[in-house]
Amino acid sequence: HTRTVVTSVVDTNASAAERLAIDVGSVAAGATVADGGRYRETASERRGSPVDHDVSLTDSVLRGCDAVYVGTTPGAHRDLVLRALAHGKHVLLEKPLAATGGDADAIVDAAEAAARRGVHA
Repeated sequence: HTRTVVTSVVDTNASAAERLAIDVGSVAAGATVADGGRYRETASERRGSPVDHDVSLTDSVLRGCDAVYVGTTPGAHRDLVLRALAHGKHVLLEKPLAATGGDADAIVDAAEAAARRGVHA
């Protein structure tokens, strides 16, 4: 057990964010994860309260966390990573790093600057 606590879910699709927030809150409250098929796992039952959720990486979302996991399409990576790093958050980024060389350079530059401040990407 990692003692990781999910504090918020962000998805540009509001209904997807809400569904995942309900599942995360339910599992945190003791529900098991039911196999819904490939990439379709869900909470076995609704328990507890949904975690906070939003359609963008807001200041409120960033204030409530220590780290940001970015699992979006590569074209969205740059803005999300730069915003999280600018707020002093550690970032876990899915591959590929970025959609373009320019975006990759911007992410690497921001990550290197953040590392000098003790923030990891």
